[in-house]
Amino acid sequence: MRRRLELLKGKRCWSIGAGEGTGNIFTLGFGAKRRREQPLTNRHLRQEERECEAEYILMVECSWRLEQRGKIVTTWQEPNGNEGPMVKGLERLREKKVLFIKAWPPMNDLEIRFNDGYRLFIFCDLPARDGEGHNWCLETPKGPCVDSE
Repeated sequence: MRRRLELLKGKRCWSIGAGEGTGNIFTLGFGAKRRREQPLTNRHLRQEERECEAEYILMVECSWRLEQRGKIVTTWQEPNGNEGPMVKGLERLREKKVLFIKAWPPMNDLEIRFNDGYRLFIFCDLPARDGEGHNWCLETPKGPCVDSE
């Protein structure tokens, strides 16, 4: 797991999936852009997000907090309207590069540091559910990497 997480270092976040209908779940896309066979029709996504998928996709389903230089930008508890504070806060990660990433034992809470002082903390607070669902999952070209590994 740690080796796969290290693959994100230096990668730029160019895709963000969050908003109405997703609750506090969101995705961040990093790395190369791969052309989709069938473009998405979601009008809340940018054209490049509708036409391409990311090489690396981080999906977060648990509690989380985004900070910039020690001040909270947004959290999993904010309203998730498409123009609301959660989406606007996460949008601040667009074009930011991953400088540091670490899973903290024993639960594999995740910390990701980006340029411009942004830090994303992911708190693994969902219990194991017989192999279904995870606190976070990173899709990589080598396959999925999840919090329970």
